[in-house]
Amino acid sequence: MEDIYLFGAGQKGRYWLRCLKSFGVMPSGFIDNNPELAGSLVDGVQVYGAAHSKAFSSGYILVTCNDEEEICRQLLELEFPEEKIVHGLHNITNHILCGKSYTVHKFRKEHAEESFWPESTF
Repeated sequence: MEDIYLFGAGQKGRYWLRCLKSFGVMPSGFIDNNPELAGSLVDGVQVYGAAHSKAFSSGYILVTCNDEEEICRQLLELEFPEEKIVHGLHNITNHILCGKSYTVHKFRKEHAEESFWPESTF
């Protein structure tokens, strides 16, 4: 299994950490925009600053915070591969349980006409 990083080390991120652990999956780390958290441990898992997210492009980033759209835009602006961004409760669950995910890339291809992201974002 590829590395998994959770974007958002807050309450939702810690919830998803517990879920992953219950399925025997240990994330490689958290990514967070809060500079005070960078370099710390949250529930025993390393927190990295968002500016370093491109370094994690070999794995998946599960967006586990409230600002999903903004975080996806941010990751794309940092040139993180869109096919490695997983967001939304059902998509994260599918990724964990089935190894499948409905990534930003798939969403864009299937909903190009009705996408809520401006085309310039991609």
